[in-house]
Amino acid sequence: MRFARTPFDTLRHRSQLAREIGTVGPEDLATLGLTRAALRDVALMPAEQIARMRRMGALHGVDMHHDLDPRDQAELSLRCAHCADNGRCRRDLAAGVSDTARLDYCPNASLYAAMAEG
Repeated sequence: MRFARTPFDTLRHRSQLAREIGTVGPEDLATLGLTRAALRDVALMPAEQIARMRRMGALHGVDMHHDLDPRDQAELSLRCAHCADNGRCRRDLAAGVSDTARLDYCPNASLYAAMAEG
């Protein structure tokens, strides 16, 4: 039997992530092109938001699971983490919007397009 995650579990998980992020070395941060604060923003993205980022990538022709440079993945994730249109994104994807022209508000749209072109 699996129990739902409680708010306490979520806080404990976030606290553990914050400690782990504190141990990431400068070389690894440089490889990703992220500051420690930006890595924290990306690491604390909700799973639902990450799923939407992957779905948005797929709609633009980008397979988020394969062949992405770590810096590109970090940039996509950071843009998504700081997106001001999360509600709109959630509603559009839930409604089945797939016309990328209608999804051009996505901060990753131009990067997805460039990646899809190769």
